[in-house]
Amino acid sequence: MKRKILDTNVIIGSTGDSNKSPQTTVTCIEQCRLLLFQCTTGNLQIVIDSGQHGSHILDEYRQQFRYYEGTYGEMFVRWMLNNIMNEQYIIQIPITYLDTDDYQEFPKDHDLQGFDPSDRKFIALAVAHYQYETQIAPIVQAADMKWKEFVSTFAKYHVEIEFICDSFNLDTSFKK
Repeated sequence: MKRKILDTNVIIGSTGDSNKSPQTTVTCIEQCRLLLFQCTTGNLQIVIDSGQHGSHILDEYRQQFRYYEGTYGEMFVRWMLNNIMNEQYIIQIPITYLDTDDYQEFPKDHDLQGFDPSDRKFIALAVAHYQYETQIAPIVQAADMKWKEFVSTFAKYHVEIEFICDSFNLDTSFKK
């Protein structure tokens, strides 16, 4: 079964909230919702981090949706919390938290120094997933173009980024 790591903006994009994600188009909202639906129906497995202090990714999801009521994003996060121990839907991979936004598994590569520290947990998780499972679990990205400049560097570490929104699709030559 295919596994995916979901950047928080996929879940935010599913809500259609133009305040939180003004660049999200109607097509992008539909793509985000479809992906979440595929996860909840067991067609895709979600990969999240686990560690001594719980899941930093799940904590970020929860933080983004504590004020929403009835949105796709909130319903998806609630579904995740209800299914957190069900490996049919959610795979937990340990990553090592070192310090604020720093993880042992995040590549120590000069070309990644400018990568957003708050997003490093997703890269660390993708690297750890490959180390544990010897298969790539792509990180699904909806609306964060600043990732694009790092795609070729990520590929060196078996990290693949999937941009699911039309305006953010990459040339397939970036994929490993």
